[in-house]
Amino acid sequence: MESVDYNFRYESFTRGSRQIIEINSEKTHIESTAKQIDTVIFTPKEDWKNLVTEANKVDLSALKTLKAPSEKRMFDGAATATLLVTKAHKTYSSASFDHGNPPKEIADLINTITALEEAVE
Repeated sequence: MESVDYNFRYESFTRGSRQIIEINSEKTHIESTAKQIDTVIFTPKEDWKNLVTEANKVDLSALKTLKAPSEKRMFDGAATATLLVTKAHKTYSSASFDHGNPPKEIADLINTITALEEAVE
């Protein structure tokens, strides 16, 4: 399984806080102003394998066209979130969506990414 060419970046933000999770096969960088976290850890091999499995299920070329299931971010009801996936030196970006309620097509991938932050807390 070729997995080295993936890079993931999940970002969510509101007026007062920002969360960034950047993951590649070697390291995971987690930054959260709300939780006062800014740390880099080695990416656990099992978590990396799960990320690649979930990413392989997603049509990356359609990522930017996925419709958000809710719009609470439009009136500060939820943080605004985006996902960037780089594969083979090509970057794919999602449209914005509510943190905690991603489009169903990428929900498992997002949950796998955000679980890494929860493991660090």
